[in-house]
Amino acid sequence: MAEGKSLALADLREAEWVRPPFAVYTRMSTGGTTALAGYAGEYVSEDVSTSWCILQKGDALFVRRRGFADRPSQLLWKDAIEGPGGILEFKRERGLVTGFLLRNVRLNSVEFQKLPSGQHPVPEPWTCP
Repeated sequence: MAEGKSLALADLREAEWVRPPFAVYTRMSTGGTTALAGYAGEYVSEDVSTSWCILQKGDALFVRRRGFADRPSQLLWKDAIEGPGGILEFKRERGLVTGFLLRNVRLNSVEFQKLPSGQHPVPEPWTCP
């Protein structure tokens, strides 16, 4: 393109660098016989100052949040379930679930850490310096 010359809209559509990206998405296989009990527990997030509970009821997982009814969650693939507002992608260390990342189209992730069994978060009073 010569200096000072502008591109017409038709030229932009034909230009190689203007083509939209192309991607093919396929559903991942489910986790199969993944032990659901490993996901159960209480999870806390410092990012959003809240805790969520993942419950196992029979052969299903439920998400419990303060102020909401228990929500059934389907296992999408190994270490990922459908959650309120997105996908809960579980993290592991040495084979044990240690937390999850809440992911959706509006944010990359919100991190939740799994608490040891029987431990509950105690909010510290907030003070302004």
